[in-house]
Amino acid sequence: MTPDQGGGSQRSNIPSGGRGPGGGGGGGIGGGIIGALLPLLFRNPKLLIVVLILGALWFFFGKGCNTDPNAAGGDLLKELTRRILSGQLIQSNGMSTLLTTTTAENRRKDLSEGRRLLEAGAIDEAIPLLTEAATFGNFRSAFMGLVDRHGNVDHYGGWLRVVDADGSFLADKLDPKRFNEVIGEAVEPWSYLKSTYWKPMGYPDGIYRVGPLARVNVADHMGTPRADEELQKFRWRVGRIATSSFHYHYARLIDTLHAIEKIEELLRGPHILDKHVRSRADVNRLEGIGVSEAPRGTLMHHYRVDENGIMQWANLVIATGHNNMAMNRAVLQVARHHVKSQALTEPMLNRVEAVIRCYDPCLSCSTHALGEMPMRIELLGPDGAVLDTLVRDEPGACP
Repeated sequence: MTPDQGGGSQRSNIPSGGRGPGGGGGGGIGGGIIGALLPLLFRNPKLLIVVLILGALWFFFGKGCNTDPNAAGGDLLKELTRRILSGQLIQSNGMSTLLTTTTAENRRKDLSEGRRLLEAGAIDEAIPLLTEAATFGNFRSAFMGLVDRHGNVDHYGGWLRVVDADGSFLADKLDPKRFNEVIGEAVEPWSYLKSTYWKPMGYPDGIYRVGPLARVNVADHMGTPRADEELQKFRWRVGRIATSSFHYHYARLIDTLHAIEKIEELLRGPHILDKHVRSRADVNRLEGIGVSEAPRGTLMHHYRVDENGIMQWANLVIATGHNNMAMNRAVLQVARHHVKSQALTEPMLNRVEAVIRCYDPCLSCSTHALGEMPMRIELLGPDGAVLDTLVRDEPGACP
């Protein structure tokens, strides 16, 4: 995204249909709240379990910007908060509403339908599409995610594991509270989004990725029976370490199956209907770090407060920031493969947009720009001359 400037032909017809970059996947505001609450929740395991199941249901059955009350996510919010829009489900000290037997049973039915759809062929239908993977954001990089003590995918505890494109460990059993020692943040004059990098490799060589693809690459297992079966098939088809961004879609299906199995497990647990859904606490320490895995990828929140609990300093390193350099490299590869004329066309832009959507970026929660950000795309010739320009000034579909 560059400031508006002259040169070349200029058109204002970038397609604007569909959801904006902040519209899907989960791991934005909700994931950030979970990250911030981790220190409090870990002191109360029962409360943590309740928060996890309700948060997971919201993440995986929400519909992004869709507020249709008949959708599973809207239905859940209506049951829990008596409201469709902006239901205040997660609070700073826990949950605002108890999970009832009826709501839990309704969610079990939703899970059964979701599992049926996946097992009826949703994953297998993705297989014929894998031929595009070779030129679709396919490059060597490191991958980062949380794993438990058995090497299974972990979403709210465990340790950071980082592997390179060959599967060798760059870090294992790294305490998430030490992330500042190994994760650097670079600022570029042409972007509102910071670029994070693996400090031991320096910038920009320390490129790494997070999210569904990273989770299936760094973990030994998913940790649930059916998801582990699909993970074995995935690795048989694409290798132990998948490097193409296209495989994010395949990995996301395995991720969803794993989530369904984990939610079923939690719904059968003894504490899910516990009436103790809020904690009471004062300022226990002046600094805290929370790290968790949201659907988009790893969230890192670092806060400092004063004696009254008033925020004094905060730094958030979220999935879109982790993936920033990878997204840039993926766009470059796809553009080189598909843009082959003197003018930009919608099919060309569709392929570039498609590789971005592999990462499900959330610009609204990863940047600090004030107001709406226009989009500007320039096509440059071999000599650097501007051949074509597309501009979109209207706001996106999602806030």
